[in-house]
Amino acid sequence: MNELSELMPSLREDHVDRHADGMRDDLLRATELLERIAADRALLVPLPAPERQRFLDAVAQVFHPDAKARRNMVKATVRARKAALADRDDEVLQQTGIRALRRQTVFTTPNVYPPSDFTQHEVADPDFREAIVPQHCYVCKGKFTVVHHFYDQL
Repeated sequence: MNELSELMPSLREDHVDRHADGMRDDLLRATELLERIAADRALLVPLPAPERQRFLDAVAQVFHPDAKARRNMVKATVRARKAALADRDDEVLQQTGIRALRRQTVFTTPNVYPPSDFTQHEVADPDFREAIVPQHCYVCKGKFTVVHHFYDQL
């Protein structure tokens, strides 16, 4: 589960988009203010000392947060990226025939001997499915990205 949905589970997608647009506008205004202050630090002189110090502390925290917060943010970002890739690959693997059979409650085995009028033919792959992260084949021990139409691990 990604960090945004853990923090705000009840948000709808359109609300998140509006929130991102509002945040983008706020960041642009804050960037312009910081650029003006960087060009002329005398703009901070009229502020009372406690307010000026609060502003400078906030800028310092954004620029260089404490080590634990920085590590947590990096870990959360990596976790979210890996989860997104795993979810994408899992969606592709869930489309294979063997996983469809695993989801069924009862599995009936086929007859041992084929019928007398049976002719064997190759099954054309109806969909080309490809995994993002290379998977590991348990038979040949190689890496693969093209997913077999029936087997999820070959």
